[in-house]
Amino acid sequence: MKKQKVEISSKYIEYKGWLESLDTIFDAEGEVIYGGRNTVSKFNVAGQSFNVKSFKTPNFVNKFVYGNFRDSKAKRSYDYAHKLRELGVDSPEPVGYVEVYKNGLFFKSYYVSIQHTYDFTIREVLEYHVSNREDILNQFINYTYEKLHKNGVFHLDYSPGNILINVTEEGVYQFSLIDLNRMKFIPIDYTKGLYNLRQFDADKDSLIMMGMAYARKWKKDPEEGARLLVAFDHKYKHKRVVKHRYKNFFKSLRFWK
Repeated sequence: MKKQKVEISSKYIEYKGWLESLDTIFDAEGEVIYGGRNTVSKFNVAGQSFNVKSFKTPNFVNKFVYGNFRDSKAKRSYDYAHKLRELGVDSPEPVGYVEVYKNGLFFKSYYVSIQHTYDFTIREVLEYHVSNREDILNQFINYTYEKLHKNGVFHLDYSPGNILINVTEEGVYQFSLIDLNRMKFIPIDYTKGLYNLRQFDADKDSLIMMGMAYARKWKKDPEEGARLLVAFDHKYKHKRVVKHRYKNFFKSLRFWK
């Protein structure tokens, strides 16, 4: 037996019936804009464009956990989007979420937000595909410090594809956060703030630039900031390589079984 829990912003209550149908129509309708562990599709409904993120069905243990002890990824995305916007941190406007239960167990969830147009992500900046990169990175570090860290926002997946950038006519760069289900709201000191910048997979020159800029925000030694960020980046990349090797090793065991 299938049951659903649907929560929707009062502003978009007219779309509740459409949200209730998502588990039925998601695979057949909509335009896939990202496919991976989770899938993001764009839907146009009565003249309004939505993004819908379908989270991967969890394993049996997590089906029980999400059904009884922990908020689903979709609910966290919805709640965190509201909290961020209350703090003045831009994120695509949250519309609602859907949780699907089968035979009494959590099955999967969908998070719905308004389609957000943007010019590029921080990835294009770090990969040297955008001009004015030094100015953008400095504005990005200022944004990270002023908007996120001073407000206690610690994005656990603070990575290149999750920071969207729009350029105003005045040349100001506006940043917006996505992929919100892994986030903490905690006091953030200088070291923890630098640590939060470790996932950008940037080259050494970019890391030095960002580390020095972040240290200046805290009135710390810029060279120390650069050294710390480069070290955090190195440890993160090493950990990722080791994890990938272990994953491939266990895959090979399954293959030869």
